[in-house]
Amino acid sequence: MIPNLLAFGTYTLWFMLAQSEARASTSINGGVAIQAAFLVAFKQLVPEHTVAVFRGLVRMRVKHFPALFLLANTLSGVVFGTDTALFLAWYGVLTSWTYLRFYRTTPSAGDGGPALRGDASETFAFAHFFP
Repeated sequence: MIPNLLAFGTYTLWFMLAQSEARASTSINGGVAIQAAFLVAFKQLVPEHTVAVFRGLVRMRVKHFPALFLLANTLSGVVFGTDTALFLAWYGVLTSWTYLRFYRTTPSAGDGGPALRGDASETFAFAHFFP
């Protein structure tokens, strides 16, 4: 929901600055943001897992999926004019990474101690999203 609200704010601001009627009637669908968030969570769970694509012709690590997703949506936004997907992809990655990095609580290892907050591992740093 947060990426959709951010996209709504972006288009409202864009409309106010440019007075473009096309920006006032833009449809925002959250499917792209959900896909982006799923890829970020998948990267957190199994970053070093290798996936074979196109019947094994291309092998990629899961840790590169969010960056490739952002690249594809950014290029399509610029080239084909699908700017809604561009904004939702970026907002989806940023909000899911922020939640997983700083706010998600994980119970400690069975000793009844305090819950851990966020994933502070070096492999989940935002700089490691981009190869």
